[in-house]
Parts: sequence; C-alpha cells; structure tokens
Amino acid sequence: MESQLEIFPEGQVCIKNRDHGRVAGFCSSLIVNFEDYGINHSLGEITDNNFIRNHNPEGETLYGFDVTVHPEYRGQGLGRLLYEARRQICRTHQKI
Repeated sequence: MESQLEIFPEGQVCIKNRDHGRVAGFCSSLIVNFEDYGINHSLGEITDNNFIRNHNPEGETLYGFDVTVHPEYRGQGLGRLLYEARRQICRTHQKI
C-alpha cells in the first residue's frame, strides 16, 4: 500500500470508521494503456504485483484492481461509495 500511495495517491481510496478510526473499506487503482497488456493479462502483470510502479499518468485506462469492505461494515453502502469515488477518479483524469 505504501508504494500505491506514493505513486498514485488519488487512485487509492480509504473509508475509516468515525468512532474507532479503523479501516472500513478501500479501493485501489492505477492508470495504464490497456493495449500494452492485452486481454489475457494477469492481475500481477497489470498491477506490477500490486506495487503499481508501471502506473502511467498519460495512460488511457483507469484499472481498478481491488475493492474491499471489512465484514463488520458490509451492507452499509460502503462498496457503492468506493465505486463512486473511482468514477470520480475517472472524471478527474478523463482525457478530453
């Protein structure tokens, strides 16, 4: 996660519990040129084994590779919030 936050901080979203400060959910993403990897890529290939050192700010594709909600917080709409945050990242990095 440190690598992800260092390389593409705006692509990593975390929701914390207000009362306890614990992580309730998070999602991770990077930008790539999808055609560089092809349809048969592995998760390890396209995410550089989750280190995302291959993140390309000039790329054309936001690649979301993780969405997690802690079991204690499921059913509260956090996954929906994380996907909406990812849509906002797409809008922010949209090439016009």
